[in-house]
Amino acid sequence: MPRYLPLLLLLLTVNLPAQELKGPDLSNYEVLAEVIAKKSVPGLVIIDARSPEDYKAGHIPGAINLPPDRAFNEYPSKSAKTPLLVYGRPASSDARKVADILRTRGYLNVILFGSISQWKGELQ
Repeated sequence: MPRYLPLLLLLLTVNLPAQELKGPDLSNYEVLAEVIAKKSVPGLVIIDARSPEDYKAGHIPGAINLPPDRAFNEYPSKSAKTPLLVYGRPASSDARKVADILRTRGYLNVILFGSISQWKGELQ
C-alpha cells in the first residue's frame, strides 16, 4: 500500500465548510433584515442554536430552534442546497457547533450569522 494513501483518504473525507450560496452577505445585520423583510432569498432557513428557553424569550423573526444537542438528529431542510443561517448566544460556541454539524451532514450553504446580539431588529 502506498505510503500516502491513508493521508489521501483522509483528505478526501474531510468536509470543507463550502458556501455555495452566491448573493447577499447574510452575516451582515442590515442585509439580513432586508432579506427577511423582502423574502428575497428563496428557501432561507434561519436557525436559532440557543436553548429552547432562550428561543422562547425572543428570536429573529421566522427562526426555528435547533440547539447543538438536537442538530445531529433533525434536518432543517430536505435539500443540501438550502441556505441555512445560524446564530446563537453572545460569547458562546453553540452557533458554530450547529453550523459545523450541518456542514458535516452535507449542507452546502451554511452561513454563520454569529450572535443574537448582532440582530438590531425586533424579536419574535
